[in-house]
Amino acid sequence: MLLALRREELGSITWNDVILRRTMRLGPARLGTPVLVAELCLGHKQGGVIGIYDRHTYLDERRVALLKWEQLVMGLVDPASKSCRCGPDLPLLV
Repeated sequence: MLLALRREELGSITWNDVILRRTMRLGPARLGTPVLVAELCLGHKQGGVIGIYDRHTYLDERRVALLKWEQLVMGLVDPASKSCRCGPDLPLLV
């Protein structure tokens, strides 16, 4: 019943890239992802002194952030899925 209600609610939303990017940016923040890493996950470049001197790619940190995000989303989409190692209440296992 709850899943049917969620589907009905989601069906009324007009999804676009701005909503998806905003959701992607806010989700990792909820999961404790540092601001810099979350911004890099969206493809944002760093400006100022950080952009000039910090040449680290943060690939490992970005991978962890995206895996946590994937686990959260998959837990919401299909909580009974065996491939999902978490639920909407967390904790996340990476």
